[in-house]
Amino acid sequence: MKLRTLFVPLFLTFLLSLSKVQWSEVDSELANFTSQQQTFGMLNDKYSVMVLFAALLPFVQFIGNPVMRAGLLPCLLIGMAAISVLWTFDVGTTVFTLLVLLSTLGYGLVAIKLLGYDATLRWLWLFGSTVVLISAALAATGDPHAIMGGNHEGAWRGLFGHKNTFGPFVGVHALLTLYGRKRLGLPWLVVATFVAVDGYVLVNSRSGTALIAAATAMLAGLMFLPIRSRELRAIWRSVGVVGVIASASILVIAPETVLNTLGRDTTLSNRTIMWAAVYDLTFAHKLGTGYGTGGGSQASIEVQKAVGRRDAQGVQSGYLNLALELGWVTVAMFVFWLFWEIGFTLVNRSSLNDQSLFTALAVNHLVESYSESFGGIYPSWLLMTLVIALLILRSPPKPQA
Repeated sequence: MKLRTLFVPLFLTFLLSLSKVQWSEVDSELANFTSQQQTFGMLNDKYSVMVLFAALLPFVQFIGNPVMRAGLLPCLLIGMAAISVLWTFDVGTTVFTLLVLLSTLGYGLVAIKLLGYDATLRWLWLFGSTVVLISAALAATGDPHAIMGGNHEGAWRGLFGHKNTFGPFVGVHALLTLYGRKRLGLPWLVVATFVAVDGYVLVNSRSGTALIAAATAMLAGLMFLPIRSRELRAIWRSVGVVGVIASASILVIAPETVLNTLGRDTTLSNRTIMWAAVYDLTFAHKLGTGYGTGGGSQASIEVQKAVGRRDAQGVQSGYLNLALELGWVTVAMFVFWLFWEIGFTLVNRSSLNDQSLFTALAVNHLVESYSESFGGIYPSWLLMTLVIALLILRSPPKPQA
C-alpha cells in the first residue's frame, strides 16, 4: 500500500512532464518567430526528466521482463534507439531522449503492476480530463494562455505550446473515454458528455491531423462491436479493415484530394515542402544520425531554406523523422509492429473493450505520425496511452466461469 501511495503522485508528475503541459501567454510558434519571452515548463526540462528517471529506479523490481510483458517488437525498437548512441551526431541529445523513452515504458510497466489495469487507466483518464477541462475553460473565456496568436490566431491550444499538441491530446482523451468506458466504470451519460466536449474542443483547436486521426480511430474501434454470429463478426471486421486501409491509402497516396475536400491547405502548412527538402537525406546515412537528433544540422538547414524561416527545426512527420534518425528499416519495424498488433487483436479472444481501445489508439498513432514529429516511437502522451493499452491487451486472460 505504501509503495502505491508513493508511486501515484510520481506517475502523475511524469504524465505532466511527458504531455508537455505549460503556462505561457505566448504560443511556441509565435514566440519562436518573434523572439518574445514565454514561460515554458511544467517539469519538462532536462533536469526534471533526469530526476523522474532516477525516481523510477527504486521501482525497477516491478518492471519484470519487458519483452514478455510488452512484446518483442517494441523492445527491438527501443533497442535500435539505444544502440544509435554508437553513431549519433549528438550523444547528449540521444541519451536524454532515450531516457524519456525508457521512462515511458518503465512507468507504464510499473503502473500496471502496482496499480492494476483498471486503476492505471483511471489515473490516465482523470489526468487527461483535468487538463482538457481546464484548457477548455481558459480557451472559452479568451485567456491568452490557452489561445494561439499569429497565423493561427484564435485557435485553442489549451495548456500547451501549440494547437497541434493540444488537438492530439484531446483526441486521445476522447478515445480513452469511449473505448475505455468499461474499465473506467463510466456511465454512458458521462461518456457522451465528455466525448461531446472533446469533439467541440477538438474542432476549436483547428488541428486538422488530430481531427482526421481521431475520426479514423473511432471508426477503427467500431470493428469490435459485440456481434454474436461468427460469420457476421468476420464480415464486419473484414469490412472495417478494408475501410481503414483504404482511408489510410487515400491519405498517403492522394492527400491533396482529401485536403481540398476538407478545405485545408494542400501543403499541410508547408509540411510537404519540408518533406521534399529532406527526403534525400534519409538515404545519406543508412542507420540515421542518431535517436533524437532530428537528422542533424543538415536537415535543419534544408528545412529552414525550404520554408524561409530560421526558427523551423523539425520535419513534422514521425515517419520521416524516424527515417532520418534511425533509417527506413526502423520505420518499417514500427509500422509492422502496430499492424501486427492490430491484426492480432482481430483474431484473439480477449476482451472486446480492450481490443477496441488498443486498435483505436494504434490507428490514431499511425495517422498522427504522418504529419507530426511526436508520432513514431518518440516519447509523448500518445505513446504513453498506447503503451498502457498494449499492456492491458496483452494481460493474461481471466479464467472463464
